[in-house]
Amino acid sequence: SPTMIHARPSLIAALLFALFGLAACATPGDGTDESGWGVERAPRVTPVAWYFEVHKEGTVYVFDDPDLYRRFLAGEALPEAMREEIDGRPVVYALKSGDGLHYPKLPFVALHQGDEAALAEDFYAEVLWRDKFHVFERWDAVQAFRSGEVRPPHTITYRNQGPLRATVVFVLDEESIKHTPSPLVERFFRVHRMHGWDVGNE
Repeated sequence: SPTMIHARPSLIAALLFALFGLAACATPGDGTDESGWGVERAPRVTPVAWYFEVHKEGTVYVFDDPDLYRRFLAGEALPEAMREEIDGRPVVYALKSGDGLHYPKLPFVALHQGDEAALAEDFYAEVLWRDKFHVFERWDAVQAFRSGEVRPPHTITYRNQGPLRATVVFVLDEESIKHTPSPLVERFFRVHRMHGWDVGNE
């Protein structure tokens, strides 16, 4: 069963949540019928725009927030997370404030677990595996990489130029390979707050 880790519950916060939660339940037009009671509305689905996966010491860490991801790479502990065993392997989902209330129905969690989830038009993903950053702009390319069954048609590699002096591999499609530099490269710089590099591609 899922286990909450690194959580720091606050009694005051819990009381305030209970108070306002009860008030919200009695407010017509906010998940209830006109009488203030009745059927709850389905939660709003937010498309997944960011997806980050880090394979570290036998554990998979999954993020949908660039700031949490960047701080984790810098060695900071996760402020809040959920841990599960999936196919015998520990998986840790990094949560933003308030995410725990909606777990496990978070879109990025569903995406990682193989369920359908809406994707943003500008979807971006990274998988840090074996000291290499693999960067994607399509979820099907992430799935193909994770399965190990399909070799990417186009890649650009920068050796030892990424964060932690890691190699960075950009997985591009037929359209993005036409652009130099690829918008995917520019987004990688923004995620990691880098100003660029002066190394030719391979």
